[in-house]
Amino acid sequence: MREAPAFVSSNQWPELRVVLDPLVPRDEAAFEYFDFLRTRASGIRILTRCDNPLPSRVGDYYVVVPDVPSASGDAAVRERVEAGQASRAMFSGIRNCSAAYSRASASGYDPNEARERHLDVEAAIALKADIYVTDNRFALSQQLTGNVFSCSPREAMAIVGLHQRLQDRLLINSGVFAETLDLTAAEYVEAWGLLPNTLRLFSLQTPEEAEAARWKDLVRVARVRLERCLRARDQILVRSIHPRVSFPFDGNDALVERVSLNISGMFDALARAIREGLSLPVRDDQCAFNKRDFKRVLPAGIKNLIGTPKNVALMKAVADLRNTIHHEALSHAAQGDSRGNVEENYVVLPASNAQDFRGWAGTLGATSRWIATDFDDFGLNLRAVPLVEDLMKQSVSLFEAIVAQVEWPGTINPELRVREDEPVEWWMHFTPTVTLVSALYGLELE
Repeated sequence: MREAPAFVSSNQWPELRVVLDPLVPRDEAAFEYFDFLRTRASGIRILTRCDNPLPSRVGDYYVVVPDVPSASGDAAVRERVEAGQASRAMFSGIRNCSAAYSRASASGYDPNEARERHLDVEAAIALKADIYVTDNRFALSQQLTGNVFSCSPREAMAIVGLHQRLQDRLLINSGVFAETLDLTAAEYVEAWGLLPNTLRLFSLQTPEEAEAARWKDLVRVARVRLERCLRARDQILVRSIHPRVSFPFDGNDALVERVSLNISGMFDALARAIREGLSLPVRDDQCAFNKRDFKRVLPAGIKNLIGTPKNVALMKAVADLRNTIHHEALSHAAQGDSRGNVEENYVVLPASNAQDFRGWAGTLGATSRWIATDFDDFGLNLRAVPLVEDLMKQSVSLFEAIVAQVEWPGTINPELRVREDEPVEWWMHFTPTVTLVSALYGLELE
């Protein structure tokens, strides 16, 4: 049989156009990263306003305001591109600044600030920006025309990070040299960054290290489960941003199931690690935090922790989603506009699971965030993004809290300690690297 590729696959993501509000203080850490992206072939165009009518650096733009106001209120933008300059009209740009004054005043924002800063908003629209990075409270409250999304520097970092991860890599400028992380490495950095207490367990050593390795291996399994949650969460995010587009991965219903399965796997691996580390007399089929025999032999601190109403509700909510694979599975629903265009995709929890899930969501204070529509006879329409992010963040927090409660065997061996201040040998755990990757994931824990 001949060996040759039948075709060459290609998945070229469109350029992400990011316009920076010139009035946002540049001491934001995000702007150092934006400057770095301007020097790399990142698929991200960072656009900044300059004072020169003839911009010389690709990505710079200049706002042209007529000397004599016209009836139309038009202005223009000159953008420096690779081949020279591109001029873009700002139709009614000047007039829209006056309109911003009225709208801001009616909405309770500072009307003078809104008017003075609105010309930059109009420039972002004319430049066909995907996101406009600002601290302008009035602009952040508006749905801008031209599909421009106004966001804070922190939110922009998360969007820029997602855009890169969908192309299987992250550019970072921390450490002793600039690096490109492939997606697997980025997930590794982020997973350990979310599990700092767990990471420190690997500096423990016992005289019988082979025995310690058993529970350490189970802890590593938990980290891998979290990595898989991170990837599913990325895919859910991009489906939320582009609800009408077909993507080459599973639908939200399968992705939510995957997250719940892997969160359950994290806690199952931790339960087995605790059994091995503390030599608890529990059978395999009873080694789980929801099993009575296992809870009976746990230290009091862990029993109290997992027994709080919110932590019980959290683990039950995850279990309800996971258990749909055993009978009536999660399914898909969508909300559309009058023309039939999909505006939002939902995950449908069947009626057989709905009653209990309503209670867990209520205990967690997440009813309105998670449940878009409640149909008594058919189940619940769930919003996938807040559901998955809340479950992940709260599960990681509980996981770390349990780890901190366990008196793990062994003593600290300084030679095994991960050096978070060492950028060469331990660069994937180097604090600036972890901080940057965390910002690019935008999954801050509460």
